[in-house]
Amino acid sequence: MSSASWISRTLAILAKDARAELRTRYALNAVLLFALSSLVAVSMSLAGARPGPDMLAAFLWILMVFAAMAGLPRSFVHEEERQTSGWLKLSASPAMVYCGKFAFNLLLILLVELVTVPIFLVLLNVTPVHPAAFCLAIGLGCLGLAAAGTLVAAIVARTQNRGSLFAALALPLLLPVIVTGTIATRESLSPGTGAVAWGEVRVLLSYAVVVFTGGLLLFEFVWND
Repeated sequence: MSSASWISRTLAILAKDARAELRTRYALNAVLLFALSSLVAVSMSLAGARPGPDMLAAFLWILMVFAAMAGLPRSFVHEEERQTSGWLKLSASPAMVYCGKFAFNLLLILLVELVTVPIFLVLLNVTPVHPAAFCLAIGLGCLGLAAAGTLVAAIVARTQNRGSLFAALALPLLLPVIVTGTIATRESLSPGTGAVAWGEVRVLLSYAVVVFTGGLLLFEFVWND
């Protein structure tokens, strides 16, 4: 199969998921509602206080991870609900399905972060000292969340307790990106720590590449099980 055909089928899966999400807005509404309500609650509880970079970074990454968990399982659940997984298996290879679902999950997380991160900065009066490192830490964190979340979502799609099982499986896998992302964000908010922040950003990039590659290799066994 030519590379053009491979890419076109992968993009077709992405477009199909995007159209389905635009019709229902289930995942987008769930993620945005969780993220925005959490932001408002924390900003009100911290009114008048000046939290340090440690607390701010930890809160932002907790928000990112749990918001992602509210929406990522839907990438495969709706295939099972509509009984379209068999059609996908016949029309596209496992690698195409994984890349298409990964692209949709990444797009979903990035859209949510484009809304929530600016609100986080405004409500909590946060100004990154190293804005480039801050943005890269968030972006690469989204990449790692999407790569790991796509594989775990495929594993739990046919189970009954999808939400709790997704969290139980995803959290250990996401622990490195949570810890590294929190450190990178903390250092990007602190003066004189640019070198440390960029070092953690490189770790986040390595994590995203390794998890995406591993997910691509393992997805065939999960998808055809």
